[in-house]
Amino acid sequence: MKLLAIVGSILIAQGAFASGISISTDSVTGLPEPMQDSDAATKSYVDRLETELCALYELTASTKPDLCVRYVFISAQGFTGALVSEAAAIGSTGLSGVEAADALCQYAADNAINPLPGSYKAWIAIDNTDDPESRFTREGQPWVLFDHTLIANDWADLTDGILGMRIEQTEIGSNNTDSVWTNVNIDGAVTGSSHCNGWTSDQSGDFGTWGHADTHLAGWTEMGETKLCSDQPVHLYCFQQ
Repeated sequence: MKLLAIVGSILIAQGAFASGISISTDSVTGLPEPMQDSDAATKSYVDRLETELCALYELTASTKPDLCVRYVFISAQGFTGALVSEAAAIGSTGLSGVEAADALCQYAADNAINPLPGSYKAWIAIDNTDDPESRFTREGQPWVLFDHTLIANDWADLTDGILGMRIEQTEIGSNNTDSVWTNVNIDGAVTGSSHCNGWTSDQSGDFGTWGHADTHLAGWTEMGETKLCSDQPVHLYCFQQ
């Protein structure tokens, strides 16, 4: 249970285990009943414990446990603009273009050499109802690469036009500084209508807006030009929520 993991981590961080203290749920005060992760009161308590745990690590993001960071990576695999078809090839069917991109990110995370924690969404958009500004979880821990290099402290930091570092690490640990399908401005809002026909097309007559992983400046998400949807490999940015 997430609750016990957090409580145990807090006690470890405080040095409680150094004196041989054992822990059970009965020894933790203030636990709501019933103690189920689905219970709203317990979720609130877990969230507070998580905040307290991360506050104990008043160091840089590079020293924080997984619980206190969110990961971001560029997909090792590249794709044409037909992301719906690409997702169908891994068994994810009946999806919109953005949902397909999310499925590809989650598949990459789940099938990495060391499966990655949490749920992932792609930094991609078709319109203002499905862009990162509309659907990403803004509140939460900092976004980092797998070596804990800081990308952004929070949503405001992520969307200020300058990342802490290029998003160049893949889910398999390799470096990749290639192009990335986005159609997203630096503020997380949709760029325009160049989205490979809703990320369904791999035709040379259709175009998609892209970013480039070789920079931490505004071009990481929007290069100011489009690519043919038949181009490949073009990758995805995947953000833990």
